[in-house]
Amino acid sequence: MFDTKAQFNAYHVWKTLNLAKKGTIGRKKLAEELQLGEGSVRTLVRYLKEAGLVETFKLGIRPTKEGKRLLSKLGIVPLPVIEGLKVAEHAFCVKITPIRSLGNGFEQRDAAVLSGGAGATTLVCKNGKMCFAGENEDAEKIYKELSKLREKHFSEGDVLIVGSANTKKKAEEATFLAALTLLDFTLNKRKETEPYCSLSILLDCPILVRSSKGMHAYIDGKHLEVESEVVEKSWKLSIPIEEIEKKGIFTGRIIKTLPLNIDGKNAVIAIVK
Repeated sequence: MFDTKAQFNAYHVWKTLNLAKKGTIGRKKLAEELQLGEGSVRTLVRYLKEAGLVETFKLGIRPTKEGKRLLSKLGIVPLPVIEGLKVAEHAFCVKITPIRSLGNGFEQRDAAVLSGGAGATTLVCKNGKMCFAGENEDAEKIYKELSKLREKHFSEGDVLIVGSANTKKKAEEATFLAALTLLDFTLNKRKETEPYCSLSILLDCPILVRSSKGMHAYIDGKHLEVESEVVEKSWKLSIPIEEIEKKGIFTGRIIKTLPLNIDGKNAVIAIVK
């Protein structure tokens, strides 16, 4: 079951890092590309900076080494669209090296439709040729462009996903969510803290959340039984975390890396009032 809200947030992180890796991108241009308001973009950039994924400059932002590493880890690489494979006016195409096994392509199609797209076409590089998911027939015989694309970009087992929608942005979102189905990124039914579960996968670090429902912790998308005196003190006494740790600014709902270690990694703390 997909939590599309959490995954759209992941899409914005991925899209921003991809845009920024080509060179410094200004916030106005970023807002246009993401089709988000200036306030939302400011929040996104602040989060990315605090997570250590981007650097900010007068002219805009660009990814840090950690940001580039995250893109590499996700392994979702945009490619030219094979026009014959789209099922709506607009389409977006990516290559992905899957972590989860690929079935007949229905899971990718359903993820794309759930996000508001028209669908997704999934192919896999198998025995030196591109085949439709769940089939052995050589798709390169039908779509000649696939051969050159495979030779240049694909290794055995790599997957090609073409997501379609009635707008360019929706097509990108649909394709990204379809790709996430192959990255072991599935989520449970929506909960208040579920987006942090997904962030623990994206950022490759633990996430601690203290809200009115108690404390929750996640690592690699799994729930942990973890407590934090720092977070608990901040919550119960309404003392800002920066006054306890002398670092960072926490107001309302914000995410910040703090010197708290779980399983050898620094944790990201979220205070949700």
